[in-house]
Amino acid sequence: MYPVFRDLDLLYILHKDTHKLRPGDIIAFLPPGGVDIIVHRIVKIHAGCFLTKGDNRKYIDSYKIASANILGIVDKFHRNDRIHTVNNGFLGIITIFRRRLGLFLNPILNTVLVAFLKLSCRWDLVRKILQAIYKYKIVTSETGAPPKIFLYIGSNKIGEFLWCENRWQIISPYDLFLDRLLLPSTQDLIKKLPVNHLFR
Repeated sequence: MYPVFRDLDLLYILHKDTHKLRPGDIIAFLPPGGVDIIVHRIVKIHAGCFLTKGDNRKYIDSYKIASANILGIVDKFHRNDRIHTVNNGFLGIITIFRRRLGLFLNPILNTVLVAFLKLSCRWDLVRKILQAIYKYKIVTSETGAPPKIFLYIGSNKIGEFLWCENRWQIISPYDLFLDRLLLPSTQDLIKKLPVNHLFR
């Protein structure tokens, strides 16, 4: 995970519900069949499993991480008698791209970009702007019991409600910007759907 972490850094690992983890988060986990703890960044979440990659690596890890193997999220780290905050989530993803572009960006422009990204993530500006511009709608399929429920932005399908797991599955990159707390819960969906749609 260089250059985020270096030798002798002390990492602070916090327990976090795996349903709340998102791409860009740095997690500590045990790889399948392994005993050594690995710290890598989540790049994708698929079918309840997590795909990870080190910031300094070229390719995604060859294995998938199950929720049971995750020890927690790296929240802070200690270096040179100072405690530093870790860039997780959307800011973590932007950090990766910023480093790749850092060699080409003017130092002054790079400083301005970093300040803007920190403020926008602190105030959640990106999420608020996108949600104000793009309104989502829910489409219900008439077939099946319970029926399939899809989430659309415009004509693009961006997600589906998983009845078996009682949660929304949002595809990338919309999962970075869409606040799941604003989406209808299982109870909300049951109240809105006719009984004969749920039980046939």
